Amino acid sequence: IAAVVNVGSGRSNRAKRADLVSRHAGMNVIEGAPTDKFGNPLGNEYDLGVDGAFNEMEIVVFNICSISNVHASKAFTQKGFKHEWHSSFPSVETMKEILNRESVC
Repeated sequence: IAAVVNVGSGRSNRAKRADLVSRHAGMNVIEGAPTDKFGNPLGNEYDLGVDGAFNEMEIVVFNICSISNVHASKAFTQKGFKHEWHSSFPSVETMKEILNRESVC
């Protein structure tokens, strides 16, 4: 289960004014940007979210597949998200507490 803050598709003027999304948000091709072997722009300046934009928000991950969280954890931190990882589902009461936190998006 994953929940992400709804900041739109990158075309939202409100999200841009709030400095949540990069100036490249919503672009499929960025002229002059270096790319990986799949054509994706290389560099965090081409990400949808701006680094540090989500400092007041938290992501809670229930990783029941034993997949490493190293890359995701690094990316969440770079964008400013607080994050919490669980390797199993918590009790119903604990889940309610987690989902009722104002910072959880």
